[in-house]
Amino acid sequence: FRSPTAQFESLLGAYRFLRRIEGRIRLLDAPGRHDLPASPADQRTLAHLLGHDSTAALLEEIREVTARTRREFDEVFARVEAGLR
Repeated sequence: FRSPTAQFESLLGAYRFLRRIEGRIRLLDAPGRHDLPASPADQRTLAHLLGHDSTAALLEEIREVTARTRREFDEVFARVEAGLR
């Protein structure tokens, strides 16, 4: 298991990243403020607002962050089930 401090830092980074995305989606005035825009043009704009060269780069980072977050939560719950802290 990773240390609780390392897990905290990882989850905090993921939270901040996802909140940045949410904030930029609000700038687009998109109706679904918690969903990625459906329009390719809005997706490109969102990628640009977040400093990515392409929509594909943004989507890849989102996949990486959400996969890492899932692994962190799985580890946290496995630790709880094992009775560890």
